[in-house]
Amino acid sequence: MDTVQLKKILNPFPTEYSATSGQQQPIESIESPTTLPAESNADLQVIRANLKAYEQRDVEIEKGDTFLAKGDIDTAIACYTAAIRLDPKSIDAFYKRGTSFSLKGNIDGEMADYAYILQLDATNTATFNRRGMAFANMNAFDRAISNYSEAIRINPSFAEAYNNRALAYANQGQIEKSIVDLTQAIKVDAESTNTYFNRAVMFNNSGQFDKAITDYTETIRIDDQHEMAYMNRAEIHVSQKRFAAAVADYTQAISINPESAMAFYNRGLAYRALGNEDEALSDYSNAIRLNPSKSNKTSVQPVSFQEKL
Repeated sequence: MDTVQLKKILNPFPTEYSATSGQQQPIESIESPTTLPAESNADLQVIRANLKAYEQRDVEIEKGDTFLAKGDIDTAIACYTAAIRLDPKSIDAFYKRGTSFSLKGNIDGEMADYAYILQLDATNTATFNRRGMAFANMNAFDRAISNYSEAIRINPSFAEAYNNRALAYANQGQIEKSIVDLTQAIKVDAESTNTYFNRAVMFNNSGQFDKAITDYTETIRIDDQHEMAYMNRAEIHVSQKRFAAAVADYTQAISINPESAMAFYNRGLAYRALGNEDEALSDYSNAIRLNPSKSNKTSVQPVSFQEKL
């Protein structure tokens, strides 16, 4: 959702009707110096040179995208930089180079590219959102919130900005504001697993466990392979002594990730609470097999459902 879509460049050579034949005739056919004044012909040459540069720019951006998908971030950055040389006002190239700088931990480069984009387009919501993420990664949550808020002001239907601002509020301990933003994000996009999951965590953290269960259930409805939604819902079941329901959720988590030592261990605890000692011992054995460093029972702790963001 954070990618920038460029507007299509209008064709500078539209077709026109010939006054003599009534047939459509490309305007390119009148490029002869005997037909066009020298100044107009020079203008056409400039337009064509620019179009060629734009085509080369797009090729460099596509190359950058390909290298980025392969994990070759340095070469991707080089391609985006080449695109910028061809078109110094390419928002797409600056944006993609900025996000690539982020992957390299080059905060200065990232911030410089975002700042330049906003000089070109002060209403670019995607860039405000990404700059907010950069500030959040630096724990500068007030500045992150300011950027998310600007994105939301420009586009009140920007679900991702609401979600990200909610996380910034949560990191400041402002749980109620976080829940308000997540609720608004869900109104905009009712099928977002991340937003339901994040709101469930907030409900968990504020002791609203029934609401948390509802949101974890919604997360699972949208994505039935969401391991952490099963794990966290199971923890609430354990806290409310619904051990059979906890076993069912841990079992689902294990089916998604059979290498989860914590899921085996926590299911073992739930089995033990139900009096199923054989099943509990089997799960403890699997937990130790998967994570031998935690073989000392006293050092193994179940996942806290008070998950931090």
